[in-house]
Amino acid sequence: MIKEIDVKKLKKEMETQEINKSLLDTFKDDFETKHKDLIDSIKDSSNAIETLKNTITTDAKDEFEKNKVKKLLGGIGIREGKDIIYEDENALKWAKEKDLFLQLDKKAFEKVAVSLNLDFVKTKDKITVTFPKEIKL
Repeated sequence: MIKEIDVKKLKKEMETQEINKSLLDTFKDDFETKHKDLIDSIKDSSNAIETLKNTITTDAKDEFEKNKVKKLLGGIGIREGKDIIYEDENALKWAKEKDLFLQLDKKAFEKVAVSLNLDFVKTKDKITVTFPKEIKL
């Protein structure tokens, strides 16, 4: 049986929560207004970083293709891997034939697909550019 005292406590806690959420929203709005320039500066920096990383990624991949050096200026690195290319329905059909899965677990399939030399699976070299937390020149 529901106790009236518990329902009253619940009502009070829900009201308190709403008041506190509203107060927090006001504080957030005040903070964001007061520090708008700083927040905008951080957003601008994030956009600039993303743009520079895209440019550097392209340049780093080109440099790696030319000289195969993996450790680049500032601690930027190159990691080689493989992309697994296959049709989902072929992989699922194969998995069902082997009684391995009821549905295709893509991650697990991709781990084993390369070593199984399946005729419907192709691999493509993948180059990933990595960035350190801190650029050291």
